[in-house]
Amino acid sequence: PTVYEVDIITKDGRRLTIEVSTRIARRDGQPVAVEGIARDVTERKRAEVALRFLAEAGGVIASSLDYETTLASVARMAVPTLADWCAVDVLDDDRTLKRLAVAHVDQAKVEWAYELQKRYPADMDAPRGIPNVLRTGKSEIYPEIADEMLVAAALDAEHLKIMRDIGFTSAIIAPLVVQNRTLGAITFITAESRRKYGPDDLALAESLAQRAATAIENARLYRSAQEANRLKDEFLATVSHELRTPLTAILGWAYLLRAGQIDEGSAAAALETIERNARSQAQIIDDLLD
Repeated sequence: PTVYEVDIITKDGRRLTIEVSTRIARRDGQPVAVEGIARDVTERKRAEVALRFLAEAGGVIASSLDYETTLASVARMAVPTLADWCAVDVLDDDRTLKRLAVAHVDQAKVEWAYELQKRYPADMDAPRGIPNVLRTGKSEIYPEIADEMLVAAALDAEHLKIMRDIGFTSAIIAPLVVQNRTLGAITFITAESRRKYGPDDLALAESLAQRAATAIENARLYRSAQEANRLKDEFLATVSHELRTPLTAILGWAYLLRAGQIDEGSAAAALETIERNARSQAQIIDDLLD
């Protein structure tokens, strides 16, 4: 008896994994035939791959607080395991959309994709796609991308031709959400593989997006903490300087007065200087308390 797996491409272009079980049939002790059963185990294999991918992606995400580099790594990991194309977009502080990463097995196509995005930036008022996912915080899945969808999305004839040439098959756009705030979106697209996404793929995409969103939030909190520490250090340095400056004058003139090293006219000027610096320091303290 033999059990093995084989990957096949169906007539309609779908990629499947088949588990084949065979045995030799014998008659009078002699082999006369091979009996076999073939099972479609594509979904099981995809589930196994998905679990491995999530485990690996989780390790990558947890390994660094540089979320831009981390998300670029996750996008590269998703290709070609989960998608032929993967893109990550985040919202900057001014709410403009920034493309953080694009991944494809062909690096030349990645550079081309960046240029294409610059030529045809997303319409933030579009009724669907990334802008809508950012507005609603809800995922979108397109099991099959029909040509009329490309026509509706195209900004001009050249844009339409480019999208048709790419040969989009299926797509998932999952939001990056933390505490009801949408930070961006991660997009998975199939093309060359002709794979069509379903509910299980959507669940995987959303699980990955949740991990990625947490990574972004943690990194931003860490950067905020670093900035707060920097501002605190600058503040303390400034306060220290401002407090020491009048103290230096007060102590210096007090020393000269005690030592009797100045005449009566200079002594009056010294007392005036001491009083002025004391008032200055009192004002600094009042400002600090405020």
